[in-house]
Amino acid sequence: MQKIKMLSITITVGLFLILMGCSNSSDNSDSSQSENQLKVVYVSNNTWDSVFEYLKESFESENEEVEVELVPISGNNEEDQRTKIALMRQSQEKFDVVFQVFSSLKNDIDAGYLQSIDSLREDWSGYDQIVDSLTEPYIADDQLYGLPISATVRGMFYNSNMFDEAGITENSETWDPESWDDIKDAMQQIDENFEEKYPIYYASAKASGEGAVLQSFLMFLSGTDDWIFEDSKWIVESQGLYDSFKWIEDTREYNGTPKVLTNPNGWQTVQYEWMPNEEVGMVLEGAWITNSWVEGSPGECEECQDIYKLAPMPKQNGNGNAGITNTSSLAVSSTAESPELAKEFIKHALTKENSIEIAGILDQVPVREDALESSEFKENTPNADIALNLLESAIYPPSDPNYPTVAMEIQEAMEKITVQGQSAEEVMKEFAINVERTVGEDNVIRKSYNK
Repeated sequence: MQKIKMLSITITVGLFLILMGCSNSSDNSDSSQSENQLKVVYVSNNTWDSVFEYLKESFESENEEVEVELVPISGNNEEDQRTKIALMRQSQEKFDVVFQVFSSLKNDIDAGYLQSIDSLREDWSGYDQIVDSLTEPYIADDQLYGLPISATVRGMFYNSNMFDEAGITENSETWDPESWDDIKDAMQQIDENFEEKYPIYYASAKASGEGAVLQSFLMFLSGTDDWIFEDSKWIVESQGLYDSFKWIEDTREYNGTPKVLTNPNGWQTVQYEWMPNEEVGMVLEGAWITNSWVEGSPGECEECQDIYKLAPMPKQNGNGNAGITNTSSLAVSSTAESPELAKEFIKHALTKENSIEIAGILDQVPVREDALESSEFKENTPNADIALNLLESAIYPPSDPNYPTVAMEIQEAMEKITVQGQSAEEVMKEFAINVERTVGEDNVIRKSYNK
């Protein structure tokens, strides 16, 4: 506690000195922004509005001389919002802190849109509390260009009642699958022991959008010996890709129903009906779905927290867990007029207390190890006990401008297998042709594979 107090005093004194240096600014009366003002640009929706309003209020409360101007970017969808921020950057519009989309991180660094905040690695003790695997992708040319403020984790929810009855577990013991074979064995046992119930649900069609990619396909692929992006090129044929498509082919008979899989609102059927009514054995999803069962929600189910337990998704042949994470992050714009103040704002967002608060608002998990281990987080968050484990084994989706297009091709390929009944081999060949057509022949890699 004493260490936290001293850190708070250090931050406050440091910020005071920054502001004192800016107090006699009469010579800068023509500038568009005084140096104790902070302009924060972010993607607007109900939850993000809540996060940034909370940060504005708490930051201004601790620093009375500071005025934070929030610039929420609205749009018809997230892609529209990202485009608007990109246009602001291209026009050199001045703002200080920016909500950074991970998929465009590398491109934004290369384009010079972000300032280095590398001093935080040496000068701020809070940096060492952030899970290492989450900060590494924000470092380019040995410089830090952003920091995640919350993260998502994914795993396999399983119905402990059905598992006991099917003989997979006993007395609701923890199920810890070691390979894909263990998952498939569980599907088969549930299928044999329960009529008119679904062994598993995982998103595997275009209707689920990027969710099918992050919650399903990349979860499978990350458990193989291959990945989809290497040396700034897209891998379109490999053993791992083939095995991931083949896994979908081999398990499609156990996976939900085509009607639900191809419905954009199919997830609501799963989370609000199938799970509360115990009609599904396993669901591969994000840890945030527990909020579908809280009081007042459409799927309100007091017992579901105890019935559905969360297990890590194992790697294909064992030797650890697979996982995908996506983080929400902050960076300092290259056009920032108050870059030091912007770094103080990012540090404020990443205190232990604020890390827990933000994760709670977003239904995500904190990125600080001390927050993940705290009683406040564990007592108020379902499955908090394995959150750190899931984060440490998780990797990011590729950061490349072509990611959204490739993600759409993955969704298309999954649906061809799940709904149209095509084979893994023919789907991967079509996937390779389509991605190459989009990104160019020089930007793809083909590796050998065995059927």
